[in-house]
Amino acid sequence: MKSLLISEDRWGPRGVIFLGLGVRVFLIFFSFFQDAYFKVKFTDIDYQVYSDAALHVLRGESAFERQTYRYTPLIAYLLVPNHVAFGAFGKAVFSNADILISILHLKLLECWE
Repeated sequence: MKSLLISEDRWGPRGVIFLGLGVRVFLIFFSFFQDAYFKVKFTDIDYQVYSDAALHVLRGESAFERQTYRYTPLIAYLLVPNHVAFGAFGKAVFSNADILISILHLKLLECWE
């Protein structure tokens, strides 16, 4: 029995992936709006912690100079472009990683049929 996502329906696996990508792009832009105009922020506090640690790394300091930073320093290095390129770089990286994992899941499902 084929799953709904793998079958040759009107969406197909590629369509689902592109839909997911579109939703993530929309949510990244929406996060700017909600963070600016609403009391409850869209962006989690952990993202601010990651971004602050990236700023410390950019200055040549340790990521652990950020008082509440308890994560791998690789995340801080990965998010340095937040301060060099644009502030949503990390959101784009995390969204793309999520899409890649979704593609891997679909490939695994195809192998299992």
